Amino acid sequence: MARVEFAYSLEINDIVDAMEANELWIEGILNDKRAFECIDENCEAKITCKNMDTFAYDRKVIPHFIMANRENMHSASCELYKEYVKKESIRGKSKNERKTYNIGRNVCFHMERPENHRIIKHTFSGEGSKNEQDIKRKMKRTSERRKNRNSNYYWLNSLIGYYIASYKEGTIHQNTVDIDFGKNKKYNYTLNKLFKRIKKEIETTDADKRHYVYYGKGKVFSRKDGGYDLVFYEQFLDSDKKVKCVISKNLIENCQYGRINKINILETAKGKERFIYVLSSKNISETYEKIYLNVNNLDCIAISEIDLDAIDEIIKE
Repeated sequence: MARVEFAYSLEINDIVDAMEANELWIEGILNDKRAFECIDENCEAKITCKNMDTFAYDRKVIPHFIMANRENMHSASCELYKEYVKKESIRGKSKNERKTYNIGRNVCFHMERPENHRIIKHTFSGEGSKNEQDIKRKMKRTSERRKNRNSNYYWLNSLIGYYIASYKEGTIHQNTVDIDFGKNKKYNYTLNKLFKRIKKEIETTDADKRHYVYYGKGKVFSRKDGGYDLVFYEQFLDSDKKVKCVISKNLIENCQYGRINKINILETAKGKERFIYVLSSKNISETYEKIYLNVNNLDCIAISEIDLDAIDEIIKE
């Protein structure tokens, strides 16, 4: 069966991957996990985004696309299916040939919301005749648009899903992430370099001011000012300092998209041992004997039961 990496959303008239669909569900933009079609303009195969309408702490398998039913498969002229057949033909070739074929994938994580991102620009009313909608869909699904399509993530949980999918495919050394800070400030990481388990990293490095996805076991606690403290149980190598991330009330109030759902995730995790992920820089405080992981916004935090060091157990479908 052809793997479905991208699908066409009938709700917003745009192409998305499964993690983007999950983001848009959390932020109240998408509602129907069955409202997807094949992205090829010559194919109307129905697609379902499995686990789109779930939170990370409530699932064992990351969101992914599947064919809605066996009676509505890809058409013979579908380019997506042809690409799948080509890849399958390479599976039997030598290791070097397979490695040459797999050049890796790139996604972009936005630290700030651009003014024209899909949550703002897409409003789907369903107005217009069926013929007008069909024409619009075909314009949106041109081959050129499909080939140039890159995934854009705005919530850290999506990067975790991307990491898991890449690990399953054996591409964490090839697949990359652009961290976009806005104002033409963008840095590229391979996935294996971006994610850092706290207990496996040394306390002080030359790159402490850079942003990485630091993660480890910890708990969420409420603050008197209405914010939260994320307290890690793990410490950096050769360090006795406690590791902490402070979520201020102001940081919460500045969250414009999916705030209620993201607060509920923190509330649900309070007092429970979870894996905490933060896309942050590292600030070592000698005064307070602590290491602070400073985040830019609420989108840079994810709470999950997923342990990336035990990833073989969570990618089984």
